[in-house]
Amino acid sequence: MNDNLKRQTKAERREQAREQARLAREAEKKREKRNRLFLQGGIVLGVIAVLAVVGLVLVQTMKPAGPGPLNMASGGVVFGKDLAIVTGPALQSDQERVAPVVDRTEPPLDITVYVDYNCVHCADFEQATGEILETWVGSGDATLQIYPVTIQDAVSGGYSTRAANLLGCVVDQDPAPGLAFALHTSLLSEAVYTNIVREPGGLSNDQQLEQAELVGIDVND
Repeated sequence: MNDNLKRQTKAERREQAREQARLAREAEKKREKRNRLFLQGGIVLGVIAVLAVVGLVLVQTMKPAGPGPLNMASGGVVFGKDLAIVTGPALQSDQERVAPVVDRTEPPLDITVYVDYNCVHCADFEQATGEILETWVGSGDATLQIYPVTIQDAVSGGYSTRAANLLGCVVDQDPAPGLAFALHTSLLSEAVYTNIVREPGGLSNDQQLEQAELVGIDVND
């Protein structure tokens, strides 16, 4: 009887040792996975932080040569409910850019995007998220501030600036709600950006006006 108990105890001990080893392996795998996630998350946050700093530097250092368009005193345009432009004064040549007040503790959610209309990553972002952003902003759950930048001017024959100027001209006229927003999304759409803009020089001036007309903007105003 005692021998049976001893043999059973040894078997139990072996089984217990196996179970402990299995649990240790699982814990190590979880630890490695957690470390990988932390590393990847840190990289992503680092990239976002760098992009945010670059955007802020660009906004703070790029000064207009003269009075800017109406509704863009911050250097960007803000879209609110029904995709309407949040109206405001023009930035004068002797003034500093005035950033709108952002409150992320209360709805609506304030979203800011920096856009170069000749940037493939900007186009990818718009094509991936544009629909949901349009839904959030249109419903009033969020506001969207778009800052046009011109990083790609040197490789686009000045197209980045021409596209930003087109948006500025439209925003200055404050067309019906949704039209300026539609132009923004059109310039980064697969049909326009992927098939046309990636050609050297981007859209011609006539092609830009055509895109504005296609979304319902009266280019004769």
